Amino acid sequence: MFVFLGIALLVSIVLAFFVVQVSMSMKKYQADLVIQRDKIKKLIEEKPAPLKGNLEAINSDLAMVQQKVNDIHLIFGKPYRTSIQAFADALEINENTLYSKWRTAYEKGKKLGSNEAIFLSFMKEFDEQKIENAVNAFKNTIEPRTVEDLGQANLVNLIMEGLGLPRTMSPEACTTYISNMDLKLTNLLKPREGENCPAILVPDKSALFSIYKGMPPAENIGLILKHYKLLEDLILRMKESNIKEIKSLGKTELLGVEGKGFLTLTYKMQIVGSMDSIKSFVNNLQDAYKQNVVYIVKDFAIKKLVDEAKNLQSATPAVDKRPAPVVPGEKAAKKEKEDDTYGAAVIGGSTDVIADIKIDYVIYVADEIKKTK
Repeated sequence: MFVFLGIALLVSIVLAFFVVQVSMSMKKYQADLVIQRDKIKKLIEEKPAPLKGNLEAINSDLAMVQQKVNDIHLIFGKPYRTSIQAFADALEINENTLYSKWRTAYEKGKKLGSNEAIFLSFMKEFDEQKIENAVNAFKNTIEPRTVEDLGQANLVNLIMEGLGLPRTMSPEACTTYISNMDLKLTNLLKPREGENCPAILVPDKSALFSIYKGMPPAENIGLILKHYKLLEDLILRMKESNIKEIKSLGKTELLGVEGKGFLTLTYKMQIVGSMDSIKSFVNNLQDAYKQNVVYIVKDFAIKKLVDEAKNLQSATPAVDKRPAPVVPGEKAAKKEKEDDTYGAAVIGGSTDVIADIKIDYVIYVADEIKKTK
């Protein structure tokens, strides 16, 4: 009995020893685990020092992404971009390099002279023949899609605008500009030489294209010019889509909404055309980004121009009814009671529809050159 108790006591002591040993080992491992976790945490928080090759690859990727972003920005409200690209090609210079060089030249010279003087000085670094070719390339590219004066002086202003310098003028000159553009846009509703489209009808004496009445304040002139560029583009797209009539067209407000580098001008319109022409016009607006102009169609509703059922009830005979001819040698058919509507071909009513459309015209303005004078 005592032997059994002695053996049991010895086993208990041995087990207790192993428990203590295991416990001490676990505490040691736990302490080591905490230390290792702290090391890993510090390593995660530390910035790794990239190798030169990795750094160059990172910078290259960043430059590529930035260029993609810049290209996307140039889609928003840059209607002169195609003309600027033609201008740059004729000068044998990269488009982005041209933008950069012009911005640098303007920043250096803006305190020394007028915008026109800065531009002429900037162009001196190019060959005279290249300059002539570039100006002609710009003019030929822009001419089909503008009613602006394309004389030499205004061409320079349009080129500078295409390069990111917002166009401006005195309040007196802007008042005259508004009057002239109202007339030019009204004339644009008529088919120009080579155009195969009907004239677009507008309400009489509506002053549809008068963006501002009276003499505008200087701070609004740049916006007024942007509105006219929008109207010019809208009319051209309506003509391309064979829209028949503009019942109403107008901005919701002059100033628009600006935020995060973008300016949004909102317009509402009511137009008349066939279902196909209305559909074509909406598709034209949605595809405008291909010409560096972005429209967002916010609201769209259509309705029949006239009541078709009413047209059917008041049917018009296409031709006068006549009795069938009698074949020689045969008796004429017995005369029946005539039905006044029998044989009258019905001509259906108009298939035109009225469309109410609300659009946003979005312009990226964060890259515009800020003027201090």
